[in-house]
Amino acid sequence: MALVVKSLDSSIQLKFKIGEDGEGKDITRSRTFNRINSTISDEDLYEVALVLESLQEHERVATVRNSPVDYGESEA
Repeated sequence: MALVVKSLDSSIQLKFKIGEDGEGKDITRSRTFNRINSTISDEDLYEVALVLESLQEHERVATVRNSPVDYGESEA
């Protein structure tokens, strides 16, 4: 049996610095945007992240793309 790999919808997670605690450590929060078509290029997705960042009041400190796949087997 041959391995079949199916790309599932991606998501993008943006992490923002919202302040500092009493010890000077960063306090962060993240926002996740789901159901992103898995065929979108990394460059296009990053451009979307930049637009989303411009709508936020806090500084973005990280951008993570999650692109899961489903493994299966073919009968042929």
